[in-house]
Amino acid sequence: MKCRPCLAVVVAALALTFSAAAQTCSFQLFQINRYNTLPIHIDRYGNVVGWAYAAGDYGDTFGFIRYSANGQIVRYSVPTSTATMLFDRNSSGVMVGSFQDNAGNWHGFVLYNGTVTQVDYPGAAGTSLNGINDNGVIVGDYWTASNHNYVGFELNAGAFTIIMHPGSYWTVPQEINNSGVITGGYGTDGPWNGFVLQNGTYTTLNDPLGIFGTYLSGINSDGEIVGVYQTYKVDEQGFFYKNGTFTNINVPNAMFETADGVNDSGLITGAASFSEASYGYGYHGYIATCH
Repeated sequence: MKCRPCLAVVVAALALTFSAAAQTCSFQLFQINRYNTLPIHIDRYGNVVGWAYAAGDYGDTFGFIRYSANGQIVRYSVPTSTATMLFDRNSSGVMVGSFQDNAGNWHGFVLYNGTVTQVDYPGAAGTSLNGINDNGVIVGDYWTASNHNYVGFELNAGAFTIIMHPGSYWTVPQEINNSGVITGGYGTDGPWNGFVLQNGTYTTLNDPLGIFGTYLSGINSDGEIVGVYQTYKVDEQGFFYKNGTFTNINVPNAMFETADGVNDSGLITGAASFSEASYGYGYHGYIATCH
């Protein structure tokens, strides 16, 4: 598979509104035609990165960048990869993600000015780079062939530091803000949990409604957090956390939605799933402005 850095996709945008207690959100939907579209991060300029896949075919998977200036979506695949996912983009335009090679192995990568740098945790069977801040500090996770549990790490100036919540059997750091605060999820014998890691101290943070689990996906410079929780009734419910309060992010007419990234202006991005009768095919991406 060759790199596809310049294939623009025309998508339709739809403005929606949702009102909740003390908060009103407007939503802009977007989708790559006939692909499930999954945004992961939104940078300070409103540009969104994520990944997309064809229904029933994870082999047809590529990263994308949606530019805020004109709504243009550009696909990206690491050269010679069989699948590519983009997970984060900092203010300098440095992007991180993971790709699968022809042998089926996953590798982390850094993309900047068209140059790809492969990153593998030493001795790991697979590596993923999940987040990068404006200082170039990266968080991610790796797994081994003998033990498929995920182990988190921070990568700073070429040095790896393990991130593993005490007592957990997997820990995945998802995002790091410019102050070095990290968010993600970890698993124990019970439901999975969200965590905040600051100055070496782990704090568990779970949505009270998430009886089957909470995962913290994104954090901005103000400490505002987005994530998802699960209940026996809901597959995924996105939420926004600010000043000690959890607020659901409800995209109108969606069956369920995620909340994956939040920038310093408070713009939120994630994915929403609709029935064919509503807005057509599969997952749509959204950008939410909440007041």
